[in-house]
Amino acid sequence: MANDMEFTIIQKEKRKKKIVFFVKQGMDSFLEDIMKGLSDIYETKKIIVTEFKQIDEGMEWSEITWFEWCDELVAYGSKLELAKRRLIICRLHSYEAFTNYPNDVIWDRVNMTIFIAEHIRNFVIEKLQLDKSKTIIIPNGIDINRYIFRERKPGFRIAYVGYINYKKGPMMLLHTFKAIFDKNPQYQLFIAGQFQDDRDILYFKQMINEFGMEKNVFFEGWQDNLDVWLEDKNYILCTSVLESQNMSVMQSMAKGIKPVIHNFVGAKAIYSSKYVWNTIEEAVRIFEDNNYCSIEYLQFIKDNYSSEGKMNSLKDLLLSMSNNIKDIDKDNLKRMPLVTIGITNYNGKRYIKKCVESFLNQTYSNIELLLIDDNSTDGSKEMIQEYEINYSNIKAIYHETNSGGASKGVQEVIENAKGEYFQWIACDDYVQRNEVEIFVKYLEENTDKDYVYCNFNIVDEYDALTGKWNYTILNNEAVIQHVFNTGSGIIPMNCLYRKSFFDKNRVNWVIYKENDFSADTLNTLHFIKYKWNYGMVEESLINYRIHSENASHNIEKRIKASAALYDYIIQNFNEEVYLPQVDWKTVSNREQKKLLCIAQFYYIQLQNHLNMSAIPDYLKFNIAKDQIDKFCTIFAKEGLTYTNKGLLKFDIYRNEFENMKILFEKFLKEIPII
Repeated sequence: MANDMEFTIIQKEKRKKKIVFFVKQGMDSFLEDIMKGLSDIYETKKIIVTEFKQIDEGMEWSEITWFEWCDELVAYGSKLELAKRRLIICRLHSYEAFTNYPNDVIWDRVNMTIFIAEHIRNFVIEKLQLDKSKTIIIPNGIDINRYIFRERKPGFRIAYVGYINYKKGPMMLLHTFKAIFDKNPQYQLFIAGQFQDDRDILYFKQMINEFGMEKNVFFEGWQDNLDVWLEDKNYILCTSVLESQNMSVMQSMAKGIKPVIHNFVGAKAIYSSKYVWNTIEEAVRIFEDNNYCSIEYLQFIKDNYSSEGKMNSLKDLLLSMSNNIKDIDKDNLKRMPLVTIGITNYNGKRYIKKCVESFLNQTYSNIELLLIDDNSTDGSKEMIQEYEINYSNIKAIYHETNSGGASKGVQEVIENAKGEYFQWIACDDYVQRNEVEIFVKYLEENTDKDYVYCNFNIVDEYDALTGKWNYTILNNEAVIQHVFNTGSGIIPMNCLYRKSFFDKNRVNWVIYKENDFSADTLNTLHFIKYKWNYGMVEESLINYRIHSENASHNIEKRIKASAALYDYIIQNFNEEVYLPQVDWKTVSNREQKKLLCIAQFYYIQLQNHLNMSAIPDYLKFNIAKDQIDKFCTIFAKEGLTYTNKGLLKFDIYRNEFENMKILFEKFLKEIPII
């Protein structure tokens, strides 16, 4: 038995660790040598990613994850829950350092970033404030056995290899060759590469003709076998503005070809200064200098950039990182419950990307997104479909007809949420990067709370900060009183909920009297009825967008919504809560007094809306008085209903009721009922 156990342990120790390499199509040219060099001690797999779901599958298979470029692949992978339980390596070349891709990566989950050159590392660390201890310089290695070396002499055949674009200094390439051509028209320029901008093609054609170099410049396209193509060349010319290495120069040096390298950013940290020039005149002198030593160029590559040396550095790095796998697993045994994020969308094409990606970029990784489209017609539905295809943690619900508001979507979030916690949010808002993490931490530490909210940033349609909404904690009765007195909510409802509250009480998001306009405030009251317990964090974690298309600009719906809120409170809560100014203990006929107070309350609402003191300032200039009069009939009708009930049942307060009846009927007679 002991021997069997010992054998099992030995076999487990001998099992190769699995490392997966993720790369996009056509961008894996550096990977073959790396995978070959690691295959003796690792089980390797390369995945050409065409959809993000492949990253989930590959990370599930592996223990070590390698992203060959710092692009959208590592941005996606770093946000997965698996990223907390895998060693993640990212190679960052010079190209990505000047894009937005690094901004989308959760760097706390990347265990090591490999840079090709020191100057690129320094730039990125300063730009992103990365932890330098989690970075390393390992240049690309050159397998000199792939290139046929021979002793060469000065000649007239100059090679350029690579794309022809703004980064490669195309104008300098042409003018540098023109300078050496003027010295000796025997020089020829051979270009192996492709143009990436038609403007460069037009410029090259024009200037080659202007310079009279039509017979000296040869465009030979992309070369599959660079070793063969370089065989008859004497010089390799580089005119770039920035490189991490420029592999074609190093490959040429391995063949014994003399390099002539423009002093791009970082060049002298990579190459001997004797190969580097600042001005075109200096470049010409390097060409004309008969000091030509092929073995020196080869030896430079052997000493500094041999593939064997770089592979040993890489193996040492992976070995030291692999020893930490158990520690990573231990650190991530901490509880991380699933959180469902529901995003409701209707024609939100302009804003939905910002909203969705604010959750994809969260510091908290165990998130599922539920995107609910209310029959959009602006192209945002197609954007949602694209997200659903590319992200395994995104699901969508599509309405065949428009529901008229967000409530149906919120109901579907509650019904379909798999998370222990959930949040719903409108597609035109977005959140701070640590929002979910802070909310979850609060609910995990305060197990008696069913909900947590925060302060809000107010932003405009261009994401510019225009103000803040600061909230406070009120008890349930104070919340009810605030809503009854103002017709507006005091608790934001699009933050994080504990799902068990809904399961335990068998409640969902409700619509009252067909009012979907102020459903958030209405559901504050609805949940309070079930003894809802809530808390707050002080951070401003949600960015609430105010723009011209906000539903809150509809004043008719605002007034109808207020009336529905008042009625819900009257029907569901004790009058001592919403009418605390009355000393109910001394009232002889409570029911009659309640009816009178409610009738008077509606008359006050009627007056406050007619004189616009209850209308937000930003709406006052968008509405005519005759429209306000028509919209306010709902308050007169509600008030008259309670007045008639008072007159029908009791004689107490008769004079007050009759006076109220006259006022309401007079208003309704003068204003056409909607």
